[in-house]
Amino acid sequence: MTRPNSLLKHLFRTLPLLAAAASFFLSCGDSSATNPTNESRTLRYQNEAEQMALVVQGTLRPSEWLTKQINDELVLIRDTWGDSIPAVNEAFQPPWIVSLAGIKVDTSLYIEITNGANAEFNQLLEETSVYIRDPHYTFSPRSLILVSDQNLHPVRMAEYFAGFPGIIYVQTRGIWFPVFHAYARKVVGDTIRYYFSTSLCPDLYDEYFYIEIAGDSANLRDRFAECWGPDNWPDLPFREAIELFDAWVDSAEANRPYWVDEARTEIGNVLHYKQFNWQRE
Repeated sequence: MTRPNSLLKHLFRTLPLLAAAASFFLSCGDSSATNPTNESRTLRYQNEAEQMALVVQGTLRPSEWLTKQINDELVLIRDTWGDSIPAVNEAFQPPWIVSLAGIKVDTSLYIEITNGANAEFNQLLEETSVYIRDPHYTFSPRSLILVSDQNLHPVRMAEYFAGFPGIIYVQTRGIWFPVFHAYARKVVGDTIRYYFSTSLCPDLYDEYFYIEIAGDSANLRDRFAECWGPDNWPDLPFREAIELFDAWVDSAEANRPYWVDEARTEIGNVLHYKQFNWQRE
């Protein structure tokens, strides 16, 4: 995976400010979003671990054993490196909205659903631990939102409803906002690798951290940065400074460690998970 186009990144150098503002407003609904207290940490990590387990396993529900393992790994990493590497404290970002799918139904099924009169559909809702958000929540006629109070894989969830009589289409919802922090997990033999990335360095280029879990230790194996702080900007016209900066990044790219390509691939696989779209022919 190659680094993003440099010109595009320069055009969006102000995005970190927008991200910080968005992070503030989102955290208003979850006081444990960053640097959680001991009381809230376990619950927050549990939710995060379940969502990562969904991506890793690809099953409708996360398995308990993998959820616990990932939770324990995150606790170990953040207890060890949370103060010196803030990027490891950022929450896992799934590639889609968890536990949510949209459907559109024909008039007959819509009437049955709103009256609770379709036994087979009700059974499907029960089997998947899904319910329908208020039918009047959407503006499109006969469009419904399926949600769950549990962490469910939305693609697996949507697959249950594709082809059901009266359903016209089913689709999942991807993330619509820019992602400035991400991480991925990879098992290699007896060790577990975590790759963290952040784009909130001064010029919107990326910084990567490679942490390896071995037994009860979380070891920082390496870090790689394409960041160039404001203090390093020369007193040159903007275009010349940009050219100098790009040359510096190109040099860093040419000498990047071997593991950076794997980190980009693994993180890319998480963020670019294929969405589900089914439509009756």
